[in-house]
Amino acid sequence: MLVVILLARLNAHALKADSTGIELSMAKTKIADKKDLSVNLKIKSYQKGDLFLPKEEVWGYLRQHSGFFSIQVQRKSSKKYMDIPEGAHIDNYPIDEMDTLHLGDERSYKFPIQMLYHYLKAEYRVRVLVNFSIKNKVKDKYSKWVYFECEKEMI
Repeated sequence: MLVVILLARLNAHALKADSTGIELSMAKTKIADKKDLSVNLKIKSYQKGDLFLPKEEVWGYLRQHSGFFSIQVQRKSSKKYMDIPEGAHIDNYPIDEMDTLHLGDERSYKFPIQMLYHYLKAEYRVRVLVNFSIKNKVKDKYSKWVYFECEKEMI
């Protein structure tokens, strides 16, 4: 029994030591102005080795993009959330320069999302997929959903 407990603790410690943390947020969740339609992504390294991240905010739509950051926005329709068709073209430039995070380091990114869609007065949610595996030996990871509401139509 003692061996099982020790192995479980070692596995939990190894997993945390070799992982990443991501947190998505918005400054406001009641949106009355287009300028408030942006998300903030914070990435923290919990791994012993280096974690490589792009210096620039290189991102695109979840289903169309092979870059480092992919965004997904859904609008509430009746009682469930549905993907919104992409409303803008996002130029995908190759990743040229990389930042290096060490154990305990953090890096933050800000993504404006106002030009991606025609936002109606409705409830929405957004998340980001971080494709760590492009430059690291780390699994890709989704952020948690962040919920927001547009109080009026925003073109």
